[in-house]
Amino acid sequence: MNSNRWDFSHTTSTRLIWLLLPLGAWLISYAPDSWGYENGILENTQNILLMLSILFCVTAKQHKSLYLFFATVCLFLLLREVNCGRVLLWSRSGEIFHCGPVQDYLKWKEIPHGPVIRIAVYIFMGLLCLTAFCRKGNLSSLYHTLIRTRIPVWETAFLIIGLLVGVISERANICFIAEEMGEILMYSAFTSAIYRYSRGIQTPILPKN
Repeated sequence: MNSNRWDFSHTTSTRLIWLLLPLGAWLISYAPDSWGYENGILENTQNILLMLSILFCVTAKQHKSLYLFFATVCLFLLLREVNCGRVLLWSRSGEIFHCGPVQDYLKWKEIPHGPVIRIAVYIFMGLLCLTAFCRKGNLSSLYHTLIRTRIPVWETAFLIIGLLVGVISERANICFIAEEMGEILMYSAFTSAIYRYSRGIQTPILPKN
């Protein structure tokens, strides 16, 4: 594989992600479980990161149609984090924007027409992403970007690590904080990569045709 494909350089956004490693270890050890609750401080941080990704996408100077597709993907992820509105609007205490453990919230089957609402939102967002991706020139633009642009190594590594930490913590029921910090690491890496690509910080390895 061409070693020139891999970019080990650091940017400010990359260095900020490095700081998440000791911070995450400290939070897992000492932060209260309430920080990992639904609508808690860590989940809201994830939502802010996704909103930043959307902002970087919609303000990209080039390949605007392509970045509109990535913006819809970020919106899809944002809706996933709030469970299509379920953890914003339906809690057992009746409070809106309630912060609490997952059992404080009604399940979809307990909400009138809940399963229909959930499926409808996912279908709508899936079609929206597909429509944005299939816009003229997007597939070609994505292909040429991938073959011309160097891959940010640190963002890629942090994204994979964050994904693994989040999935393992959730499946093994280790702790709320570990799961949420894994997702924060993943979304931070994703946001940093979007920033680098949308701002042209990633240097091309081949000239444009």
